[in-house]
Formats: sequence, C-alpha cells, structure tokens
Amino acid sequence: MAWNLSVLLPTSGPFRESRSPLSASFRTRERPCNAPPQTDAFLNLLTSLKYQTATAASGIYLPSVPAANSAITDTLLQQPAAELAKSTYHQNYFDQDLGPDVGRVLNDQTTALAAGSITPEGLAKQVEEAWNLAR
Repeated sequence: MAWNLSVLLPTSGPFRESRSPLSASFRTRERPCNAPPQTDAFLNLLTSLKYQTATAASGIYLPSVPAANSAITDTLLQQPAAELAKSTYHQNYFDQDLGPDVGRVLNDQTTALAAGSITPEGLAKQVEEAWNLAR
C-alpha cells in the first residue's frame, strides 16, 4: 500500500475508495519516505471505519471516512460533515501544506509583503531558504 505520510492519507489500496474527497488533491503529490514497517499498521488503524466511528462519536474531529458520519452526535457538526462528504475538492492552505517551520515563514513574509516591507522576490527567497533548512 502506498501512503502520503505528510498528510496521513492513503493514496492507493482499499482505503482510497472509502476516503473523503478531502484527500484528492494530495493523491498526485506522494512524497517518498523511509517509514518503519509499523507505519502501515498505524495508518490502517487511523483510517479504519472502527477508529473513525469512535472518534466521530466522541467529537474529537470530523471523520475522513464518510461512512463514519452516522456516529456524529453533535448536531452542529453533522451538517459540515455531510457537506464535506459530498465535496469533490478541498483547498489546503499553503502554510499548512508546507509544515510548521516553512508555513510560519510564509505567513510572516506574506504579512511583510502586504505591509510593503519586502518584495515578492524577497518573500520567495525567504520561503525557499526556510524550505531548504527544513529538509
């Protein structure tokens, strides 16, 4: 089974078809990794219907497996879960996708760009330097 460990979502295998469309944008950007063998077992547990149903029932977070939506007891979360299950696309913001170290630099430099204290080229250079340090 292939996994995109940066977002903990399966990219192929039996779980791919049962996943919410939230992960669709990540399926084509799988990053190679040297994860230990236990990683597959952990991710299988994390994305299992049993685990997703239990976390949905407890209100920890919205399930990523639409079949677990029926376990959501909080009426305020039922509608967003239903809408997410129907969606065909989900935008992940760049600062979240880049990780905390690079995302923080992106946020700070974007603010500096809006304030006029840095150029677009300077912003790009700062983000690239943060990316190279984080690798």
